[in-house]
Amino acid sequence: MSAYSMFLKRLASELKDLTENPEVQSYFQYENSGNDEELKQFCIFGYLLPRTEPYKYGSYKVRIIVSSEFPFKTPSVQLLTYIYHPAVNDDVSKPYFCTACDCSEWMPSFRISRLIKYFVNVIDQPEANKTYCLMNAKAKELFDQNRAEYIEKALAMVQKYSCPRPNQSTISLKFAAKQMIRKELHFDLKKFSQLPEQGFLRNTFRVISHERNAEYVIATIEYYSLVQFLSKFKTFDETV
Repeated sequence: MSAYSMFLKRLASELKDLTENPEVQSYFQYENSGNDEELKQFCIFGYLLPRTEPYKYGSYKVRIIVSSEFPFKTPSVQLLTYIYHPAVNDDVSKPYFCTACDCSEWMPSFRISRLIKYFVNVIDQPEANKTYCLMNAKAKELFDQNRAEYIEKALAMVQKYSCPRPNQSTISLKFAAKQMIRKELHFDLKKFSQLPEQGFLRNTFRVISHERNAEYVIATIEYYSLVQFLSKFKTFDETV
């Protein structure tokens, strides 16, 4: 197999991970991809989905440039939406965060989604300044000295510059199923062991499927089965 064929095969696998993995969809919303005529490279467009306030109220567009040397060369992640954050320079027209902090850790076996998750975690944790390059010293100073004022200003920037948040019912199906199970079973292993078989669940959920997104129902069924399997070995943890 030629190097280019291997590149295409790996790229197809990466795109499948970005578009079909429920966990990835909880922090990244894929938009489109293709060859960029100007850059002469393959680009992936999508939106970062932070989980903490105030950033969780918006989404932030990025362009991921994948060179023909991938996976041996780290993809380049470019921020296209301004974020008021210590890790992002204070330039609304040309937002930028340094990718060098994570590039040294890149390995060919890593997925692009891992790189995306790194940047989402950076946005979620302004206090973890050792994990990112400081690009906005004033924002970091405000964060350290007056957290409430920082959040207020960051929220104002989210409302002004961020992109709309995707419909939450269409992303993170696995996480949605987890939350339902946590609420109902409270991680009681005895209750887990009493879960019905998957066939019974399919028949039961078919009755209520008209009230729920079909993919959500399927994800819930599959996750119930996973919980039942793991509980037999007493390895299930709410952090899974």
